[in-house]
Amino acid sequence: MKNTTSIKDISQAITHLSTRMDEKFDNMDARFEEALDVMSDFSTRVDERFEGVDQRLDGVDQRLDHLDSEVTKIGAVMVTKNYLDDKLADLRGDLIALARKTNRKLSTLVEELVKKGSLSAQVAKKILAMEPFLQ
Repeated sequence: MKNTTSIKDISQAITHLSTRMDEKFDNMDARFEEALDVMSDFSTRVDERFEGVDQRLDGVDQRLDHLDSEVTKIGAVMVTKNYLDDKLADLRGDLIALARKTNRKLSTLVEELVKKGSLSAQVAKKILAMEPFLQ
């Protein structure tokens, strides 16, 4: 048996096959372009969201920096318990010294009044018994 297919038939078959392959590749190119468009849109949306996140984080960073500086200022002027204890002890000592000085003045005044006879010894004893620091 002889192969009776002519060159013309083979040429037509190749042309037909080539046309079909071109159609398939064109179809694949269209699908590929569509996939690229979808990926590009997705990428654009993701970039926009990240820009929004970056802007919000920049605001947070600025607020944290401000908060950090405020906490540092507060720490610099904040009074500690030991500092307060020392200051209160100093104040107590000053008040005690002032009260003793006042008592000495009162005692001196009462003694002088008793010497001049303006005040009896019994009244003087009663007045001196009322002092915060008894003698």
